[in-house]
Amino acid sequence: MFLFWLMACTESEKPQDPTAPSESVSCADRTPSLTIGTGEFEWQDLADGDSLVMVHGPQGGWHLLGSILLQNTADIVEVEFLVTDIASNVVISSNFYRIKLLDGGECAGVYPGMYGYINVTPLQDGELDTPPELLGGNLLRIDMRANDCSETDDLYGECQRSQRWASSSVEIIAELDPIDQ
Repeated sequence: MFLFWLMACTESEKPQDPTAPSESVSCADRTPSLTIGTGEFEWQDLADGDSLVMVHGPQGGWHLLGSILLQNTADIVEVEFLVTDIASNVVISSNFYRIKLLDGGECAGVYPGMYGYINVTPLQDGELDTPPELLGGNLLRIDMRANDCSETDDLYGECQRSQRWASSSVEIIAELDPIDQ
């Protein structure tokens, strides 16, 4: 009996693969990643070259719908959402959000329906002064970056903000809303 007890107490654990995710490491301690999508109420994939409608809103303005898929972050994040007209290199939409992600599976969160409000003032040329006139069919770049470490969290040493950025870009074609055709 003593021998059995001695063997049980001295048996060493098997070495673990250092590259395998550790169950003791939280999702928020892993390297974050970001994927850009679209969709008003649920996540939809968005790839380079896809068309995205410049929605003509009920109040007379235009916007693009962006969605975000984040992996390995806390569930509250700050998001910067920029849209640039590639031909002119003019930023036509600059938006900042602080959001709570919806569950997207293990170590993932999504947030659909982020509005990228369009401002074409720098592109206006005489009577050409609306997004459909100035951007229809243009190639646009959507850039998003997110961080789950607030400046306050960083200040109190809870995380390092500089190491928690995740970013991505996608180039889309600006499609006219049916009411603008």
